[in-house]
Amino acid sequence: MTQPISQQDYNILLSCLLNALNQNPEVQKQAEAYIQSLDGRPGFSSALAEIVSNRDADHSARYLASVHLKNSIHRNWKKKRISHAAISPEEKAHLRAKLSQLIPQDDNQIAVQVALVYAKVARFDYPSDWPGLFNDLMANLGSGNPLSGVPHSASRPQRTFIKRLVADQANFAQVTELLFGHVWGQWCTDTQLLLSGLPAGLESAAPAQPLMQICERWMLLLKILRRLILHGFPSDARTLAPVAAVHSCCPHMVAALQGLFGVRPPGRAFPRSHLHAMLDRATLKLLKTLAQVLEVHPWSFHGAGVLLPTMEICATQLVEAAAGPAGGGGSRSGSGSGSG
Repeated sequence: MTQPISQQDYNILLSCLLNALNQNPEVQKQAEAYIQSLDGRPGFSSALAEIVSNRDADHSARYLASVHLKNSIHRNWKKKRISHAAISPEEKAHLRAKLSQLIPQDDNQIAVQVALVYAKVARFDYPSDWPGLFNDLMANLGSGNPLSGVPHSASRPQRTFIKRLVADQANFAQVTELLFGHVWGQWCTDTQLLLSGLPAGLESAAPAQPLMQICERWMLLLKILRRLILHGFPSDARTLAPVAAVHSCCPHMVAALQGLFGVRPPGRAFPRSHLHAMLDRATLKLLKTLAQVLEVHPWSFHGAGVLLPTMEICATQLVEAAAGPAGGGGSRSGSGSGSG
């Protein structure tokens, strides 16, 4: 029986994670060999999780620990027999609790790795061994300053896990019921922040980092909403039953789409920036969401009164795009010839 990871092993592991990034090939090789020798020992995954959670540790070491944690979970979590490589039920319980604490991450790279680990464990253990999974996620999603990275990093495991749950309609309906209100509320808050901050942000040549962070989180939450609406309810094309989420959400989505187009009046030139490119992406993603909701829930989409407004917005954009090359002064005449 292999010995569990000791405190001394933990300290050496942290040192080896740093050495694994060393420019000296020999030092790097020795460090990687030691890390490999620990893989499969009881407590290895827990030790990696502790390093990831240690904000005082070197950032590169924490990131590498998160990658090794992801790989260790992928290799060893599903094994049922107690072997040298399997993770014991006791350690699994510890790691499930620890993963929830790892969700708030200021660093995007580490947040992505934690999300992948969370989604992998959730896929294996929800709902039988981890019934409180979404309570843990929602606790993180609902906390923190809207400008902080906490709701953003909490959304990543949700999105990744939701993609894997779509095939299980019974579980997914339960997931939708648990998550929908929290995700929708955060998305609406971010929509207001975006629409109020974009006019000044687009005018400025300086990077608008907080606004870009909000925009990125807004798109991430929109992906989650799209999956919840599309897959969390039976298609009304088959059932003919109205989908309440479509009636409540789509009018706000159409208003948001109109607002996003409205922050850039036709004929007005703005300096190109990362924010400008991100706004283009956000607008296209919202259009895609509305189009997919129309395809899956056509009767509810029409019943919500958003079909004609959406078509009018799209038609207006096509006319303005056709008139664009004529310049600001000639846009009206260009629009007339383009519409013919």
